[in-house]
Amino acid sequence: MKTKWIANILLAISYVLLAAHFFRAGNFLLAGALVLAPALLFFRWLPSRWILTAGLGLGILVWIHTFLAIRNMYQINGIPFTVAGLILGGVTLFTFIAFIVNLIEAKR
Repeated sequence: MKTKWIANILLAISYVLLAAHFFRAGNFLLAGALVLAPALLFFRWLPSRWILTAGLGLGILVWIHTFLAIRNMYQINGIPFTVAGLILGGVTLFTFIAFIVNLIEAKR
């Protein structure tokens, strides 16, 4: 029972982080949808956790793409990438952990 709550919390935080990323990029509609997406868990519809877990998988790809794009931009401009890399790496790792925990929970 505790793992379900942990999975839900990790999922919600991951979706809020993704929403913040798209909000900052100016994609307000997608940001709003991402903030509301974890509400699917309240409907107890069997595929909802699978759908949200797949969204976390896509989120990991978004974070990797962002990591590489910002790294390249920093390298071109001669700016140190250490802090930005640690932050993006941490967010990517957090989303990956949320993905794994929710994948395990979806299989139950």
